[in-house]
Amino acid sequence: MDSPLSLPTPMAAPMSQVKPPQLQRGTASLQQPPVDPRNASNLLRKVFKKGWDPLPTAQKLHTEHAELLLDTPIGRDFTLITVAGVEFQVHSIMLIGGSKALQEGLFPGGAMSPNRPGCVNLPAHFHPILVDRIVNFIYTSDYRFLPGSEGGQLKQTTFKFYHATLIPNEIPPSPATVALVGIAEYAYHLHIYALAEELDYDTLRSAAHAKLVELLVFRSSNPEVLKEAIKTILAPTGTAERICKDEDGALQQLVVAAVLAQEAKHWTEVQLTGFLDSIQDPAYGDFRKIYTTVKEDTEDLIKQAAIAKHLAAERKKDRERRKAAKSKRGNDGKNRIFGSDGSPMGALGARPIPSKDKFKQRYEAKRGVARSAKADKDGDMDMEVD
Repeated sequence: MDSPLSLPTPMAAPMSQVKPPQLQRGTASLQQPPVDPRNASNLLRKVFKKGWDPLPTAQKLHTEHAELLLDTPIGRDFTLITVAGVEFQVHSIMLIGGSKALQEGLFPGGAMSPNRPGCVNLPAHFHPILVDRIVNFIYTSDYRFLPGSEGGQLKQTTFKFYHATLIPNEIPPSPATVALVGIAEYAYHLHIYALAEELDYDTLRSAAHAKLVELLVFRSSNPEVLKEAIKTILAPTGTAERICKDEDGALQQLVVAAVLAQEAKHWTEVQLTGFLDSIQDPAYGDFRKIYTTVKEDTEDLIKQAAIAKHLAAERKKDRERRKAAKSKRGNDGKNRIFGSDGSPMGALGARPIPSKDKFKQRYEAKRGVARSAKADKDGDMDMEVD
């Protein structure tokens, strides 16, 4: 197999750029050492369903080993060199079973040549920020657009290399180094997808596809973002706008599914109308054909989704009505306590009299009548004495 990459004359990898590991003095800690999950008491907590620390799984141990290899300089014998001068040293053994292009360049025909190259000069479109994430994938079978944070745009503040072993000391950085600053997340994954196509790296291409599905199909997407994604994916082959070859049409199917999912679950009528009006240009003709075909094939599924969306809207309205009624009852109760003017004194006259107070009023009234009658009788007696 001919490799699309230009492998130079064999040369030693520049290992001098990698700093040797150094011993560091640890600081004293008063924290308790972690409990060994193999401890009998921990195992019995699992038996009696009292909460326990799970035993390490084979997958976890494999991940920890991969991360160790990713971090250690020991044994790195092959260097990926970008046009920007940013270099990434890796273990050549990790390239076996991944990119067929790199594997064939290192081990032609599967042979272990003693004179195999120590580095490869990557083409200009292998931007260092892309190669950085590909190196992470080589070791861990995953990569992230912005490690440690959510997506969005690749800004200057988040433009970081995590696995580079040599970064040119340039202030400001060269245009080749920061060429993708400002790129949107979906476009970043498309670039990874394109490099996976060129490297003949099936698992990396599948990973990039899965991230695009999660981003564009499963999440809520802005119509303008999808319009730009469609334009990029279905641009004529060979043009600057087109990033991926997409020979099997998987990306075309993806953006059609994304549009149908968004209009069924997230977009308003105004958004949908605006989107459909915006893709009437002849440049979107291929998309409209695929869109129409897929929509006809999934008509029943889309109708069911429309019914579910309508029912969800009705349930939401019902919840809002109940909430409004409950709020009104609460305000009525407040008025009974504080009065219409909001003051406690204003409610005293309108407040209902408890039965106990009513009894007291009747009793006091009777006592008043009795006192009045007794006073009248005493007055009559005084008159008789006189």
